[in-house]
Amino acid sequence: MPYVEGRAPWLSNLLCSLSSVVIQLSMYLAPSFSAPPMPHIELYDKTVLITGANSGIGFAVARSLAGMGARVVLLCRNEQRGTEAKQKIVQETGNERVEVEIIDLENFGSVHAFVEKWKSKGDRNIDILVNNAGLTYARLTMTQDGHESAYQTNHLSHLLLTHSLLNSSCLSSTARIINISAFGFFLSTPLDEYTSPARQILDNYKIGQELPYEAMIQTYRGSKAAQAIWTMILQRKLGETERWRNVVVHACHPGMVKTSIWTQPLGIVSSSAPRAKSFIAIAERFGVETDKGATVPAWLAASPEAAKKDTGGMFWAPGIGSFWNMGWKWVPAWSLEWKRQEMLWDVWLRDAGKGAELML
Repeated sequence: MPYVEGRAPWLSNLLCSLSSVVIQLSMYLAPSFSAPPMPHIELYDKTVLITGANSGIGFAVARSLAGMGARVVLLCRNEQRGTEAKQKIVQETGNERVEVEIIDLENFGSVHAFVEKWKSKGDRNIDILVNNAGLTYARLTMTQDGHESAYQTNHLSHLLLTHSLLNSSCLSSTARIINISAFGFFLSTPLDEYTSPARQILDNYKIGQELPYEAMIQTYRGSKAAQAIWTMILQRKLGETERWRNVVVHACHPGMVKTSIWTQPLGIVSSSAPRAKSFIAIAERFGVETDKGATVPAWLAASPEAAKKDTGGMFWAPGIGSFWNMGWKWVPAWSLEWKRQEMLWDVWLRDAGKGAELML
């Protein structure tokens, strides 16, 4: 694995800067070119779980994998929207093995309830888990568990869900875990226990108060950085075990995609900040449709190449070779620091609470 702390920080940051340029070029050039056709891979014996699957990238990934014959379980907060998404996928793919389960990632209790329900199923073995759901709020919003909403929804609940499923032996020994991160990881301030964006806004703003653009966007970036760093740590820890050493964990940036995360009524679109309006305009102008945005995560979920152990723990993104070739990217040097990773791991386990500790 090329992600090592021992490399000189200046070199790691130089390589990261080069990757950053490639990612940004791909985002602005992507609308001008077609994505390559997704190779058809037979997934008839696979079970896939996808969070936030009733719309956006999650829906597009679900439809793509259902088209390959997989049993696809849509994990949604709203049952009606989930059912409508299921019907559309069945109609478009002809695959009737599509199910809907309810989970609210702003509520740890809902995560626990889903895992308990899933454990009772006879066919509970999961081959592919796609942690996709995400949100951002223009005002400071807290969950009933006491965390800033984006931090819990985008990261903590996915960690809790994944660890709980592993602890319950619900994942296969060769499972793939795909964490939908974002390019914002590269722009995030370095995370630590006391200065992470999600903690800083709790100290500086009141619940319900509109957040300045920078505070809002850094909170989102911080949650996506957390997903990417958790991917590295989880891959390392699973790889040290006999039972889970063949599980592969990926993080990815899907591209600049036109999804509902940018148009949610309480999200960035409701911000009065001029920079927020500019961001929305750029996303509308250069964002790609969800089918194209699903290319990287669907490939990571289905391709035999992405099942190789030496590909795990890395951050993937669209590239500009042949205008849409994907590949892993170099990441910020601070995110590779072993002591920082272990400290963040402990913080996340504490914040996610009961059931989050991984029983290896």
